[in-house]
Amino acid sequence: MISGKFLSHTIHRSPGSIFLLGYVLVFPALLVLVLSVPKETIHLKMNAVHTPFLDVLMKYWTFMGDGLLLIILVTGLLLVSFRHFFTGLAAFAIGGLSAQAFKRLFFSDLPRPVKFFELSGASEQLYLVEGIDIHSWMSFPSGHSSTAFALFFALALTTRSAVAQMGLFILALGVGYSRIYLSQHFLVDVVGGSFLGLISGWLAWLWIRKVDRSWMNRSLFDVKR
Repeated sequence: MISGKFLSHTIHRSPGSIFLLGYVLVFPALLVLVLSVPKETIHLKMNAVHTPFLDVLMKYWTFMGDGLLLIILVTGLLLVSFRHFFTGLAAFAIGGLSAQAFKRLFFSDLPRPVKFFELSGASEQLYLVEGIDIHSWMSFPSGHSSTAFALFFALALTTRSAVAQMGLFILALGVGYSRIYLSQHFLVDVVGGSFLGLISGWLAWLWIRKVDRSWMNRSLFDVKR
């Protein structure tokens, strides 16, 4: 039988374990919710919770899952090490491309929240944040959630720091919530995207970890010397 002390030591010493712990504590419950309650009911309940502060926060937090900003973040990893850079790049590519593949091949005609309620004649029920370019189709899975969870989980697997891992999890979780808050996705889209991202991040980390080259542990700072 595994002792509590051994389990606690393992969690705090294993790269990615704190990120995974956060995911296990949050997302199984959300999965049960999306399987039990209609997605439109969940969305209306979540959409009813809004404040001016959250409007601004979520409007900008969602960019943490956007392609352009993530490319900038990944490029910045060159200052940490080439291994971090390629891990982030692989996670970004696998998470983003897999999400787009699912969207376009299987769910291209699935409406997003605004279009869904518009088709049902209830669009006036939604609270929308000003200045957001609302998308209509390819709702599942959430691409922002997939790329964010892929990148941030892959990076969490490169550190034993509990604080860093928890920070990365919060960043990814915030991206997922922002997609719902801005009515760009339903909760089920975010849950699916997050799981896809988790798998993508793990595959990217596993792939780059197998590259046994000494220069991979150097950074741009080392190259300049």
